[in-house]
Amino acid sequence: MSEQDPKTRVYDFASETEVSAVSIALGVVCDVARDKKFDPVKQIPGYILSGDATFIPRDRNARDTLKKLDRNEILEELVEAYLQKEGKI
Repeated sequence: MSEQDPKTRVYDFASETEVSAVSIALGVVCDVARDKKFDPVKQIPGYILSGDATFIPRDRNARDTLKKLDRNEILEELVEAYLQKEGKI
């Protein structure tokens, strides 16, 4: 049995610059969503899963800032942060 299943797709993690952009964008989106009395834990996954930017408020250019990023990069950073928090990586 090989170390890596040939059917498993491997994604490269974003560069530090891109990760930094994701962190900044998510911070802005969280602040704006809370200011608008929305739950960012519900709004951000809604955007990531659907691609529908209307889940993100326009204030402080939060929507445009997030739309400039690849949704897969956002998801990668969120998963990485969770796994680090759980001590898995």
